Amino acid sequence: MTLFNIFGAPPFPTWEAYFEYLYWFLFVATTPFFMLSAIGLGMWFSKRPNLFAKQNIFMWIIFPVSLYYLIQYQFFDFRFEFIRGDYNLFVFPYSAFLVLLGIKLIPKRWDNWFAKAISTIGKSTYHILLTQILYFSVVYSVYGDHYGASILGIDLSYDLTIYLYLIINWVICVPFGVFWYYVDFKLRNYYMLYKKNKPRKEE
Repeated sequence: MTLFNIFGAPPFPTWEAYFEYLYWFLFVATTPFFMLSAIGLGMWFSKRPNLFAKQNIFMWIIFPVSLYYLIQYQFFDFRFEFIRGDYNLFVFPYSAFLVLLGIKLIPKRWDNWFAKAISTIGKSTYHILLTQILYFSVVYSVYGDHYGASILGIDLSYDLTIYLYLIINWVICVPFGVFWYYVDFKLRNYYMLYKKNKPRKEE
């Protein structure tokens, strides 16, 4: 596959042969083996997630390289011929650095309404995801696309209106997802309590 990416794919006699090649290429490119660098970083930092520890000093070297690669990739269309997509060993150090920085700077305990709100949203992420799937399926069915769109309209020019639509999407999906989680949580607790107190039938 790497040779094909460097020197180009060989000529295909039929469309079926091309699609078979494409299928296996995508199969290999999306396997966990391409994520081993991210898995390795996660396992390494699990022992001591301190950005300023001696064993993590290498992050201060590879982070600028990763940041430079992302800038070139995002804004100047730079591509390696043998690496496709933005999930690779040149990207993961940037994310890992931000995670370590967050662990270092964010307080261990927050006892205020903001922390409680973030905690509630964190617990509701699955229900928020389900809400987004339902919401954007409706948006897609109405406008034929979901990029730059909200339930109120679509903006394919990607001007400042797109940020308004983004806020609208948040305002709709996040509260509904949290409410869904709250209802699901209450119903689950009610069911468990009912099941626990349900009288047993005589044999």
